[in-house]
Amino acid sequence: MWLLLGTFWNAWSVGANTVNGCGFAKNGILCVFTPALGFEDKTVAEYLRDNGYTQLYNALSSQKLDTALSGTGPFTVFAPTDAAFRKLGNATLSSLSDVQLGIVLKYHVVQEYLILPMIRAPVSKITLDGQSVNIVPVSGGLLLNNVSHVNTNNGDIICNNGVVHPIDTVLIPPQLPSENIAQILLRDDARFKDLFLTLFIAELEPVLLSGDWTLFAPVDAAFAVYKDNLLDPTSPNALKIYQAVMKYHLVPGGRRAAQLINGSMYTFHGPSVNVTISSGGVMVNTANVIDADILATNGVIHAIDKVLIPPDINQIAQGKKYKHLYKMQLYVFCLVLLASSVNCYEDKPIAEYIQTSDGFIFLRNLIQQVNMTDLLTKPQDGGAITILAPTDIAFALLGQDTLNSLSNSQLRRLLYYHLVPGFVLKSAIQKPENKTTYLGEDVLLGVVNDILSVNNGAANTTASNMDIIVSNGVVQPINRVLMPPPHVNVAPNSINIIQVFLMDDTRFKDIFLSLFFANLTDILETGTYTVFAPTDAAFAKHKDSILDPTRPNAPNVFREVLKYHVVPGEIWASQLKDGPLYTLHNTPINVALSPTVSVNQANVVDANIFASNGVIHAIDDVLFPADLAQP
Repeated sequence: MWLLLGTFWNAWSVGANTVNGCGFAKNGILCVFTPALGFEDKTVAEYLRDNGYTQLYNALSSQKLDTALSGTGPFTVFAPTDAAFRKLGNATLSSLSDVQLGIVLKYHVVQEYLILPMIRAPVSKITLDGQSVNIVPVSGGLLLNNVSHVNTNNGDIICNNGVVHPIDTVLIPPQLPSENIAQILLRDDARFKDLFLTLFIAELEPVLLSGDWTLFAPVDAAFAVYKDNLLDPTSPNALKIYQAVMKYHLVPGGRRAAQLINGSMYTFHGPSVNVTISSGGVMVNTANVIDADILATNGVIHAIDKVLIPPDINQIAQGKKYKHLYKMQLYVFCLVLLASSVNCYEDKPIAEYIQTSDGFIFLRNLIQQVNMTDLLTKPQDGGAITILAPTDIAFALLGQDTLNSLSNSQLRRLLYYHLVPGFVLKSAIQKPENKTTYLGEDVLLGVVNDILSVNNGAANTTASNMDIIVSNGVVQPINRVLMPPPHVNVAPNSINIIQVFLMDDTRFKDIFLSLFFANLTDILETGTYTVFAPTDAAFAKHKDSILDPTRPNAPNVFREVLKYHVVPGEIWASQLKDGPLYTLHNTPINVALSPTVSVNQANVVDANIFASNGVIHAIDDVLFPADLAQP
């Protein structure tokens, strides 16, 4: 969404509906301000960093919320000054756990534009934390929760992804939990004793010590219906039945009642539950929510009056999905026959193994979403692949909100960082060693306590579940999602190609201005592209050539020259090959890898500058297509 700023009241666009200086158009908000109101050409995070909000910015950084507030937004930040933090007191601040601090900080952010002239009556807004903040217009500004003030004279600091309003008092959310989900269930044994025992039998209570979850929690009376049949701990396949039923009550990501919407929510078990919201209340499948928003440090509990039964429970009860003894026998044979290159254990490729095995719902969906099924069925070079395969628990710990915020390009990079060429078995790792992934970045593999450790313990396999050999490689299930190095730009709300050029104005000012002049910026804000980007020094060589904006037909000339630098799709440096690459100009450029990487006559001087929708390779000369006059 764009926030367009002007300084004169007569700069309205035709047909906009206006309210006290703000017009609402299809593509965003047009606000026309007098010069008294400030505009900062930086993100809200950058503004807070650069303008004396030391304690707030340090707290945001400690929770990695500065990255979120550097995204596209829009965000309204009610920003406590350093004086506001001093008023709160160091004792109170230091008494907060990391989780509690994150809740407090998110309670100061609303994900929309809230500008002073727009708030003309008392209103309640949902914060990033999911709890409401009450905003009342008063003489001289706004009053938040009857305790904190926004002053008209210093509010409405407009940034390029939102608004900052300084406030004089730190806001404390109405609910600030101190226990995790498992602790709450154990303490509230008048309602949740059977649920806690069932989770214990299912070996799932450790999952609820951390992560971020929504638990639809049946009360004890709901379990009475199933005690002598389905939920009988002595029945065959009891463990699998208990696990399936309990996982069906867990949704990754904490969702308070105000954040629930009508429709499906995918569960930790896989199949979705259906949420219905009406005047009569909230239902999950056929169960009623009878007590909502029991907040925990790792999510939220909604008490319900029925046990939810997953749709595949009959197959699970009959044991059709579970043949672990047979798999273990195959595994033993596989280790013996590996030296003979015999396909064994699972006579299926990685893609099919992930598709048909328990515990990889998130991974299999992502593989399909970014079109990696073919690669994991038949590797391009005909060799083997080892996949460091995050389990569903690993993705749940990462958080559904984080996954949802990543573009397909970023998800593809994330998954390629989990792929290592060749067979990687624990027995072959004699000492810590780096392995180059399909992303071109290294992971550090070692053996600690007889399990495979990745990146110094950032993720691990388990002793009972590793070295799974399949027909085209090895599957190594891991307990955490691996995040690539920061420069790979796999982070929520990362910037697109155009924003990279705009921010890196010491190198890419001329290409940004040229793209703007050629009306190409919209194309590179979406889609997925590889851009061979001439630096400003490269453009300086050709200022008096056909790249003269005063020449006849200049915009079209700029447009065709720049399209000659853009290749559809994302091609990292490690994926470049000798030969032609077809551009948006419909003619190819020629890539040569030796002695250094070059494109036509230009050298790549900085490779793999990642954006949310592609990758940039900086080059030291401008490329001119053959069908345009040479400079």
